[in-house]
Amino acid sequence: MESLGRSSGPREPLRGTRTIDVVLDWLRDRILSGDFPLGTLLPAERLLASRLDVTRNTLRSALGRLEGEGLLEIRQGKGASVLDYRVHGRLGLIAHLPTRGVDEEVRVVRGLLELRRGIAAEAVALACERADDEQLAELQHLADLQSAETDRSKYTLRDAEFTRGVARAADNLPMELLYNEVLRFSRGRPIVDQLRFEDMALVSPTYHETVALIRRRDPDEARIAMRQMLQLVDDEALARLQRNPA
Repeated sequence: MESLGRSSGPREPLRGTRTIDVVLDWLRDRILSGDFPLGTLLPAERLLASRLDVTRNTLRSALGRLEGEGLLEIRQGKGASVLDYRVHGRLGLIAHLPTRGVDEEVRVVRGLLELRRGIAAEAVALACERADDEQLAELQHLADLQSAETDRSKYTLRDAEFTRGVARAADNLPMELLYNEVLRFSRGRPIVDQLRFEDMALVSPTYHETVALIRRRDPDEARIAMRQMLQLVDDEALARLQRNPA
């Protein structure tokens, strides 16, 4: 492995509400942006901790979490080497990917929306086969609340509740857990929900239409209809991003 060298570089003391999170973000940003290139070794712990003005225990905790995210491989006596996140990275990294320019931001947001759309279409198709009356009644209740909601923050939270309800009605635990990951990195990239829910009047009918699809108990129809319905909402969100880049 190529090394980044023995020099610790200029001192960069980090401050934040939780030092480990600040260290974690600093290191992750530099790995993902290529400042610490693929295949290189990070500076030695002692030098890196001195550069960031943190304890070695704090640094080690951050490095361990980055290893868990698939960004580093840590070997006793050899140090921490930078891995290819496209091969080893976890799904949650999507929230932290740096973007340079509106085209790159559109590509990342588009990929996230496509993933959500695929999960939603399959979850609704499964719910057509497995949802019970109590689950349908709860989804109907949430859809009714969305139609009357004017507070965007409450609307966004209830959207997550509705989507979880659909995943639960699908009786598919891995899908529920995958949605948790999607929700987690959506929160890390709040522009996604801001774009999706800017026009709540456009989105609100989709909740009732989703419940209606589940009630009809036709998985094939539901899968196609959900993709088409959500595609319209997602395309409008991407158009807003292109018109008004963050």
